[in-house]
Amino acid sequence: MVLLGKLCLWVPAVFYLFAVVLGQVLKVEFSPWQIAGVSIVMSWVCSYISTKPVADANWISSLGAILKVLIMSVLGIGGLIQAFNGEVANDFSASAFAPSFQVGFAILSVMLFNLLGFEVVSGASDSMENPKKDIPKATILGGMLIAFFYLLATFGVQAALPLDQISASAGLYESLVILFGVGGAMGLVINFLAVCFMFTLVANIVNWSVGVNYVALYAAKNDDMPKVFKTTTKSGTPKGAAIWNGIVATITMVAYALIATFGGNEDLFWNVFSLGAIILLMSYVVMFPAFLKLRRIDADLERPYSVPGKPWLIRLMCLVPMLLLIGGIITFFWVPGEPFDWAYFWQVGAGTGIAILFGEVYIYKTSKPVHSGVASAKLT
Repeated sequence: MVLLGKLCLWVPAVFYLFAVVLGQVLKVEFSPWQIAGVSIVMSWVCSYISTKPVADANWISSLGAILKVLIMSVLGIGGLIQAFNGEVANDFSASAFAPSFQVGFAILSVMLFNLLGFEVVSGASDSMENPKKDIPKATILGGMLIAFFYLLATFGVQAALPLDQISASAGLYESLVILFGVGGAMGLVINFLAVCFMFTLVANIVNWSVGVNYVALYAAKNDDMPKVFKTTTKSGTPKGAAIWNGIVATITMVAYALIATFGGNEDLFWNVFSLGAIILLMSYVVMFPAFLKLRRIDADLERPYSVPGKPWLIRLMCLVPMLLLIGGIITFFWVPGEPFDWAYFWQVGAGTGIAILFGEVYIYKTSKPVHSGVASAKLT
């Protein structure tokens, strides 16, 4: 349920970025309502695509991955050219990369948030020919490739723009302009790469939606989520979750447009996304002790794939990310070296408390005790 909620909030945020890049390509600065309109349309497009069988939408994921590699490679090559010409915008000396506890702790939540969702692909394991082999291989190989290409692209952006001038929404396009210029054919190339980038955003959302929607469908069939998420298409793909993704994305972006237009306080809107990120991190904290318990009480259960290792190593592998997640939650409320923002704390903290209370009440009301006779029948 938390993953679905995170997806519903994350989708319009991603398409906010989509709208900004589209405006850069068209040389137009969109108003909040236009940004909301673009985000709503694209959210529903992805909701529709996510109802298609995994095999039918596979080309979107494949093409998105290829285009992402292309864009990051171009950024990296442009950054290397800048470096060879001695024109980098930031300090790349060894001292600049010296670890700093304060800086590392401040960005801990961002680093963790970027890693979350890597496991969602397992929700669609039923659609894989050999999940026991495919998922571990994809996780290791994918992790290595992601690390390499993201470092390459990050180097390109930092070679082009000073750190204090990098925009979360416009940094990619601005970096390409600085690295390659906008004159003649290069202007067309940059716009082409920007369009490719927008397609990768669509591919990311489709991939996430497919995995999370299957998780929601499975949870609903086990009475852990509302019955509406049980609905499927004729081909058996999740339908209820896809529809609700679109509905929540629409409500979220209308709220953004209203706040940005009449309230004049966009920070209040983005606090909602901070709330979603905090709740998501909190849900991952409890997943590790749950994993350890299930591994102990269901040790003999046959699984498609299992994490290898001695008991002490498995416990260590759970303890470390749990501590990092707790640290990441803390940094959402307070960053060392910066003053404590009480207004933000009460806004987001109250929202977090309400969300936890609602979740616990819902779980309590939907939990159905299993009678011993029924349980015995199932076991036999």
